Amino acid sequence: MICMEYLSRALNCATRNSEFNFHPKCAKLRILHLAFADDIMLMSRGDPISVRILMDCLSNFGVKSRLSLNMKKSNIFSAGIQGQDLRDILNITGFQQGRMPFKYLGIPLAAQKLRASCYAPLINKIIENISAWSVSSLSYAGRTELIQAVLCNTPKPIKVINGI
Repeated sequence: MICMEYLSRALNCATRNSEFNFHPKCAKLRILHLAFADDIMLMSRGDPISVRILMDCLSNFGVKSRLSLNMKKSNIFSAGIQGQDLRDILNITGFQQGRMPFKYLGIPLAAQKLRASCYAPLINKIIENISAWSVSSLSYAGRTELIQAVLCNTPKPIKVINGI
């Protein structure tokens, strides 16, 4: 947790570089990354300069912490980026290009509206959580509370638009 906090602060400092561009849908709130335990998703506008700034930050973090990226598990997901910019970004990172839709922490993510079938695993998981309880012994109000608690604690899908 301490390492991820350090990385989070270092990434936030990197965004002070005037050449860095936030992802268009994240700029207003200045959202740069999502992190959970040792898993992190970085977001920026899909330009090579912004990606280089993030990769330099990750490289500095690796030198200081002696932690390294798992290149086999790291991917670039892009929407609306193609041609030379995409080739430059792939060269800068050394990552493979991932395909959308993909899952992050079990939630499907895509650049466009997902079909209902993409949510089937999430819906099945919700049903399993509700079924795990012995609902036959609960009153109608108790069942309603149980369903509401399960739904409120289920992560919501995120839509990724134009960028990395």
